[in-house]
Amino acid sequence: MDTSLVSARTIGTFCRVDGDHLGKIYKNVLSGYREWDQLGHASEWVLFPQNLGPRDAIDETVIGGEVYTIVSNRDAHGKKGSIVAIIKGTRADEVCAILEKIPKEEREKVEEVTMDLSESMRCISERAFPKAMVVIDLFHLIKDAVEAVEETWMKA
Repeated sequence: MDTSLVSARTIGTFCRVDGDHLGKIYKNVLSGYREWDQLGHASEWVLFPQNLGPRDAIDETVIGGEVYTIVSNRDAHGKKGSIVAIIKGTRADEVCAILEKIPKEEREKVEEVTMDLSESMRCISERAFPKAMVVIDLFHLIKDAVEAVEETWMKA
């Protein structure tokens, strides 16, 4: 179940057992979730320093109505080992306090951080990854340019 997109309920239906019960057994016994070293703070932040790479990205997203900052390793292409950190909130001081748990010498190996035009993300990147070059995601530049053209066209 670790690498499959099939739910415990689906497996339970296929095997003619209670899928909800199977899911609870998997979570509480088989997965090691209860012994996870980050369980105590996982609702606020998780950190996987081993996934840090030379080319990372930082962005914010909304999960369950809460805003989180996500740092990911771009070279992992969204697969296993992509997530470096997921931190509740976007305030630079709070996010950096978590990212600074990664040793400075490791953070200084980051060569490039891709981000949007957010001032908060820029501050986080410069403080947490002091030797990294900031790269603005072209999607955001193009989106802003298209919106500006549309706004000008609507006024004409």
